[in-house]
Amino acid sequence: MSCKDKTLKIYLIGKMSGLTFKQMNDWRVALTNKLNLAAENAGYNIVVINPVIYFNFEEKKYQSEKEIEEFDLFHATTSDIAIVNLEGLESSDGSKYEMHDCAYHKKIPVIAFGNRVFYEILHPWTKHDITRVEPNMEDVVDYIKDFYMI
Repeated sequence: MSCKDKTLKIYLIGKMSGLTFKQMNDWRVALTNKLNLAAENAGYNIVVINPVIYFNFEEKKYQSEKEIEEFDLFHATTSDIAIVNLEGLESSDGSKYEMHDCAYHKKIPVIAFGNRVFYEILHPWTKHDITRVEPNMEDVVDYIKDFYMI
C-alpha cells in the first residue's frame, strides 16, 4: 500500500459559540497532536481540519455566515472520520448540522468523546448521528488507530 493509500482526513466538531478562542481551540490542538503521533506510528498521513484556525469569533476573516457554513460542511462531508467533543454539544446547532450531514448524508463515522452525561442529555436524533462514544480523546485516538489506521 502506498503512502497515498494511507491517508485519513479527520474533521473536528465542537461548540464554538460563546467560547473564547482558547476554549474552542485548546482541545482541538491537543487532539490533533495525539492524532499526528498515532498516524506517524502507524505509517499514516493525516489531514486534521480544525475549523477554528480558519474561522473564529475573535479574528474576522469571513464576509458572511454562509461562507463559514459552506467551508465547514465541505470539509466535514469530505472527511473520512469526524470527531466531536460532547461538551456543550446540546447547545451547538452548527455542530449538530455537521454531524448530521456527515452521518446521514455521507455515511462518515462520527466518533464522540467526553463525559457520558453530555451524551445522555442529547436529543435522540443527535445521538443517532454518533457512531461511537469514548470517555476521552486518548480513547478516541486509540479507536481510530486500531480500526482506521490498519
